[in-house]
Amino acid sequence: MPISPTPHGANQADGITKLSVIGEVHVNLTRGDFVLAFDAVVVKDLDCAILGGGPFLKYNGITLDMPNDTITIKNKEIINYNTAQYCSPIRRSNVLRSHRTQIIYPGDFLELNANVPDQIPVEIEPRSESTWIQPQISTAVSGQVRILNLTPDIAHVQKCGHIVQIHFTSTCENLSPGNTLTPPVQSKQDIGQHSLHILVDQANPYYNDFLALHSRYDNVFSSKIGKYNDASGRIRSSINIGTIEPPSQKARLPPHDANKTQILQQKVDELEELAF
Repeated sequence: MPISPTPHGANQADGITKLSVIGEVHVNLTRGDFVLAFDAVVVKDLDCAILGGGPFLKYNGITLDMPNDTITIKNKEIINYNTAQYCSPIRRSNVLRSHRTQIIYPGDFLELNANVPDQIPVEIEPRSESTWIQPQISTAVSGQVRILNLTPDIAHVQKCGHIVQIHFTSTCENLSPGNTLTPPVQSKQDIGQHSLHILVDQANPYYNDFLALHSRYDNVFSSKIGKYNDASGRIRSSINIGTIEPPSQKARLPPHDANKTQILQQKVDELEELAF
């Protein structure tokens, strides 16, 4: 899709915060026999891939009947929809503030008024100044969210300070097909390639032994991060798992857009390839 230069700008819903505009597009969208003209600016970091606003609806004769959950196109086709069937990619976030100065000791918790329905899982994202808070998934009880201090240090919370922001989450099975990740490409590491730059004197009587040793431990010469080889001492860890299985829980995902989710998956694949 060609992107043309544009003199137009774009703001967020507050009317003040600027969006990074990179151009504009003019395309025709089709649904059945209908051709819908779509003119829009292209911005970075938009939560949804395409957003058709009021001008798009008005120009193409689209009517949205929210009480009846229907969309009418040019007074000819009526489309029924149900918002509960879809996982909305729109990121709804609330910034939580502290209404008084507090001291949170290690192991203690901070309660903040979240103004969200009870038993609704939310993602807690700490603000840059809240270094003692770890990202976590929590649920509100009586409109309050509890944030534990899991650090060994005392946390000081200032009055009216921005502590965290919360995002609504969605279950994995409700992800739309458009957000499906492409399977990572498995890279095949060539055996015996990293040690080729090591020069061994061919006159050395142990020349073939050196080559065999280099080939055996070729991963030591790789430029990628390797595994710990016990050079500073033997380090082992074990996880004790009881016989009782933990209760099944649905995985909760923060509502990142498709591009950020793809980047995150690629980074996780890279770490997994490096044996992390």
